[in-house]
Amino acid sequence: MDKETLRIIRQLVENNDLQKALELLGKSAEDQKALGYNQEILANVSALNQLERDNRNGLLSMEEMGRLKARIRVFILEMADKLSQPIPESGKKATSETNSAPSAGSSQKQALIFAAGFVLLILLSVLFVPCPTNAQFIVFRIALAIGVAGLAAVLPGLLQLNLSKNLAFGIALVVFALVYFQNPATEISKNSCEDTFEYSIILVSDSERLNFDTKYKGKVKLQLKNDFREATLDLNGSADFKGLAPAFQDQQVDAILDFQGWQFAETHSKKMSVKLSGKNINLKVEPDQSLSKIMGVVKDINNNFIADALVWLPGGNKVKTDSLGYFELPIAEGKQREKQTISIVKQGFKTIDREVQPALGEVIQFVLYK
Repeated sequence: MDKETLRIIRQLVENNDLQKALELLGKSAEDQKALGYNQEILANVSALNQLERDNRNGLLSMEEMGRLKARIRVFILEMADKLSQPIPESGKKATSETNSAPSAGSSQKQALIFAAGFVLLILLSVLFVPCPTNAQFIVFRIALAIGVAGLAAVLPGLLQLNLSKNLAFGIALVVFALVYFQNPATEISKNSCEDTFEYSIILVSDSERLNFDTKYKGKVKLQLKNDFREATLDLNGSADFKGLAPAFQDQQVDAILDFQGWQFAETHSKKMSVKLSGKNINLKVEPDQSLSKIMGVVKDINNNFIADALVWLPGGNKVKTDSLGYFELPIAEGKQREKQTISIVKQGFKTIDREVQPALGEVIQFVLYK
């Protein structure tokens, strides 16, 4: 990694733009063929995305969010320093690589564990998803067929039967076809799940701002004891749940809203209890105020607070920073968006324009340069 890229990454971290910092870090790792480092970077990208989802759903406090993001900041800075140095062999190799080929015996054991794992997965699925949807059932059938076929291919070796590799493969293929197309679980599931029902949750609001045709589709989750069912909101604001087990008919369950900028009006939160009676229910939603303001602190390159800097949204409100460089910029309801571009001006410094996400609820750090 060259010095300019290193400087940009550090600047992005200072500006709290961790997503772009990780993207640039990943590109540098790919360019340097540092597969091991790239795996670590991808893991942190996934962790950051999960953090932001949890934060939007109100599952994290500001303190927890700050602490977890601080770990990612430390990782980015440390990884940037590593990539600016010669890459060791451990950084070039992916963690899944091994130095030597496994023996025939270990391969059989691994295959047996693999096959048994697939079968165990199906048994657990029966316990936790007693009445799967059609899509889930197809996945279960494929997994069970792969597991049993793998077991059929490995058993001759474990039983010391001298079969050729082609014959063992042929047996496995036949077993796969038999289990998939003549699946005994089909008839069992028909008997136990023929009374499944469908239920729709429809979101309504008095606000003209309610729009379901967004880049990040809203979702509703139902907590059914130890299982979660999820449905995406269509353009009419309806989340349709299919194949619900009859045991939940007319029962009270928790509904969780994952729709940026909105919450249930009845509870003023992302969660509320609903009774699964009839075919559907209309639930009123309201803005959750997560998009209603932007908070930030403005400093110079020497970490000094900048007072009286002008902060504004194009065509929107304007505020000035206080003596500690802090500001809160309110956003009118008609102008609330998932992403906003704000401008900061102070005499003697260069004007900056920055895209931010108000829903994260963070106090954003801004640095002005002369």
